[in-house]
Amino acid sequence: MESVRSYKKETPTLSAQERTANVQAQKVAEETLAIQDLAKNVLGAQWEKIGANEQKNFTQLLVNLFQKVAYPKSAEFFGDLRIDYTNERIAGSEAVVETTVSHPKEGQVAIEYQLHQAQGKWTISDVLLDGVSMDPEDARAILDPTLHLRTWKVLPR
Repeated sequence: MESVRSYKKETPTLSAQERTANVQAQKVAEETLAIQDLAKNVLGAQWEKIGANEQKNFTQLLVNLFQKVAYPKSAEFFGDLRIDYTNERIAGSEAVVETTVSHPKEGQVAIEYQLHQAQGKWTISDVLLDGVSMDPEDARAILDPTLHLRTWKVLPR
């Protein structure tokens, strides 16, 4: 969360130090998010039908989407807000971290991070905002017409 909060929107006036900090924040966020799994889940059955190169390209497309949209929007939203870590539960290789964010306009927002541990590393597998998941089914429903036409390659990079 802290790495995303520190992210600065890419602009021509961004200093070299801010650009370097952004690169570091991206690295931390991308190591924490299970982006490869997210890409696979978003594509669903299509994942197995495309080649390794297309899988890599789609995964990179999601990374670019996070870098250009999600990180700046998250930094803007969470920037100066107080985040309270309210609960943590670990059961084997699964964990849940509950937080509450106090936002002046939105009020209190409950954010739950669902994590999975593999090979000694914890990654975020889902984030729930006020109980609503970023479930890949939702993303797939939005992207389905594009994915069905196999035209996702033309989406902005």
